[in-house]
Amino acid sequence: MRSFFFAALAMSVVACASPVSDTVTEVPPTETKVPPGNGASSEKPGTDPKSNPPNDEAPVDPASPADCDAFGTAYCQKLFACNVTFSQMFVDEKTCVARFSGWCKARITAPSTGMTHTAIGTCATSINTSSCDALPTDEPPPGCAFKGKLAANAKCALDEQCASGQCSATSLSCGLCLTKNIAGGACTDNDQCDYSHYCTPAKTCAKRPTVGETCSDASGCAASAVCIGGACVAKGKLGEACDPSFGPNSTVPPCYSGHMFECSSVTKKCEPAGFAKLGEPCGFIENKLVFCGGGLACSSSGASGTCQAEIAIGGACTKSNECATPTSCRGGVCSFDSADICK
Repeated sequence: MRSFFFAALAMSVVACASPVSDTVTEVPPTETKVPPGNGASSEKPGTDPKSNPPNDEAPVDPASPADCDAFGTAYCQKLFACNVTFSQMFVDEKTCVARFSGWCKARITAPSTGMTHTAIGTCATSINTSSCDALPTDEPPPGCAFKGKLAANAKCALDEQCASGQCSATSLSCGLCLTKNIAGGACTDNDQCDYSHYCTPAKTCAKRPTVGETCSDASGCAASAVCIGGACVAKGKLGEACDPSFGPNSTVPPCYSGHMFECSSVTKKCEPAGFAKLGEPCGFIENKLVFCGGGLACSSSGASGTCQAEIAIGGACTKSNECATPTSCRGGVCSFDSADICK
């Protein structure tokens, strides 16, 4: 599963590409062997979740619904104040607040959750003081990487239950807590390193360099940057020059997808993603990703579809791409992901 800052956006992109059945199953992750390292586990991911019951201890410093309201308010106020493209997926700021407050409330009662009163308060403060460039992004801003108490390979439903901050579960399947190493830990790919780290050619996790710092691998820079000529360069923002066919020999960066910008093949400048109205095509249209505007969902059976009125939380559904962001179709009902998927 993804961090909440990218989860809703990712869900919308996936929804444009393929339908999601509401059949609930338990699917353990593909087995990968990770040598023990800094923060690594010697256990093998891939063990059947049924043999690794979750730790059902009550949360310490439990969060309240009011904490979630404060979180939703901080996040959505920042999105709308900064005029982030992602905000267009909601009818208005009030709707956005209600959705992310609800997202939070579905998680604070999960066993071993890292979404405590103190953690949510720290996150809300971090959001309020973050720059507009920090939201949304592929990785949470400082203070918002909620990490729980479950060790690697423990049965989980949500990222926030795991000490690593990542669970292999989907909206419809129980999973296992993944191993996420920090600097010096062994790895075979980026997925085995913490959010702020990457897997070096030497197969060890290292901190991602930021803009202006030295880099040696295209995937090594922070989410908002890319490695060009041995240094991390900021990805293109709205109106800035970009390379629509970015590759190893490019001298101009691609656009920052975290803000839903795309590089025009005509102007070679970063443009906002397209938003369609009710009844208009959505998904991948003429090689460009087109989302549906606030209150709409891209109902599709392939790479493209048509914008229809989204199904409200609690409404009957057959596919997740019919549901309001950031919910999914679970048991035939549009609802927030929660720990009950593992019961």
